[in-house]
Amino acid sequence: MSLPNELILGTLQYINKADLKSVRLVSKLWSGCASEYLFAKLFISPHKLNLQIFAAVARDPTLSKFVKELEYNAVSFSPDITISQYFEILWHQNSMIAFDTERVSEVPDPHIRQFITMIRDRREYWLDWQGRMAPVQTQWCDFSFVQEGYQKWINQALFEKNCLKEDTLFKLLVTGLKRFGRLRTVKLSDRWHSGDKPGRQGSPLARSWLPFHAHPGDFISDSDEPLKESSTSDAFWTLAHALSGVKNTRIRNLSIKGPLPTAAFLTEPGEQQTHVDHGVGAFCRLEYLRLSLAGYSREPMVKLYETLHGLHRMLESMTALRRFDLALPVDCVDEPVWFFTYPMIFPENGHWPQLTTFTVGNLAISTKDLVTLLITKMPSLRHLAFGNINLLDGQWEGIVEYLRVANCLSSFHIVPESLLVHGGDQIYLSQRHGHRDDHDHRSGDFLKILHSIGDYVVNWWNNPTLRHPSLKLGQPAQQSLDYLKDVYCLSDMNLTHDMLDGLAEHMVEDATRYRERDES
Repeated sequence: MSLPNELILGTLQYINKADLKSVRLVSKLWSGCASEYLFAKLFISPHKLNLQIFAAVARDPTLSKFVKELEYNAVSFSPDITISQYFEILWHQNSMIAFDTERVSEVPDPHIRQFITMIRDRREYWLDWQGRMAPVQTQWCDFSFVQEGYQKWINQALFEKNCLKEDTLFKLLVTGLKRFGRLRTVKLSDRWHSGDKPGRQGSPLARSWLPFHAHPGDFISDSDEPLKESSTSDAFWTLAHALSGVKNTRIRNLSIKGPLPTAAFLTEPGEQQTHVDHGVGAFCRLEYLRLSLAGYSREPMVKLYETLHGLHRMLESMTALRRFDLALPVDCVDEPVWFFTYPMIFPENGHWPQLTTFTVGNLAISTKDLVTLLITKMPSLRHLAFGNINLLDGQWEGIVEYLRVANCLSSFHIVPESLLVHGGDQIYLSQRHGHRDDHDHRSGDFLKILHSIGDYVVNWWNNPTLRHPSLKLGQPAQQSLDYLKDVYCLSDMNLTHDMLDGLAEHMVEDATRYRERDES
């Protein structure tokens, strides 16, 4: 007697991909159930193996029905890399593997074992690569595993160049999108996912890649002319064009893991405006958006970019958003540190009535804009998380009190090691609690202080004895209401004495009742 499909599916969801492949050999029934999870996520990139598997799944009428998530892997193999640069990347990418004795013991190639030993013995040499490693480079570049890996890199680069030139990826992507009826999630990544266990993560290409062959990824050369990797911008607009072209209205989740250059959203006459039109058509029905913008290390962003009108148009169209995670870059070139401002990112007429979860960091914003954004433009907001936020006017004391009185949040979280700045360059709560440098701001005590902010905003209504974090010892709790005056003034709102008196009376009464109930 066979098991019900529901029971089989419920069991298989806890099995990893490697074992799912074995499950498919049990029977036709188990094979079909295993395929439900095995092909739920599909990768695409301008690389032969990934395209072959994508095409095979898209052609199969059964397997194409299982695809729920698509990830565009935007890693790029540079065709201009020299074998010396390749060896440098290989050295850095294997610097941690060299200390994994279990994996090293399984390596049969004596040259690779010798290479690992050298990495382990000279790990500190990466600080002076050109000076101390140049003498051994010529010798090592002649070894077979280096030559094979380098040739493999070049072959991938040539295929990638030809693929993009002939629009092979775009055509295949359009075909697949028409057939993936259950596709709801699209991701864009510029990372090479290899993981701790080879063959278990990432795209088919990444899973098949040998650990002692270098690959594009996080490494940036220390030389004066670092290798240039392709921007995620082209991949983003390729996705947008394809989704818009096939009129795919089913996509609800978009996650951009690799940061997008802000230039991607600068609207110019002609082609760039067309890009944005496709972006609106492709993503206007999103319910979840994770977006990160790339920073620049060579010149201040403020000199490069003004308002990102393309991003404005796209965000304004996303009225169905329920969750929005926004990671903005920080300009560390200039002093003081500079953040993107609110008008550069958010549209004036933006309104997200269904948004319940919002995360943002590295944003400079005025008190009025912050209140308008969180209360008026996001009326259903329940879960809020802040990274670094620079309040351009007013004080954080007032914002904290305003959020507490508004009683609209179920959770308010400040990301660890993030700072709330006001008054130009003052860090909220740091001086009051004796924290003066960056190290102090990462300490456990300061993290507790940040946690107390969220605790006060969210939980005061359940525990009215909680005090505003800015109040001094012995200061009456209701005096925190005085912080509201600044917020109301800067936000062009009217705060009367009667309103303050009523709020103060309410605070005292609630705290008294809570203590009496607690004592009884």
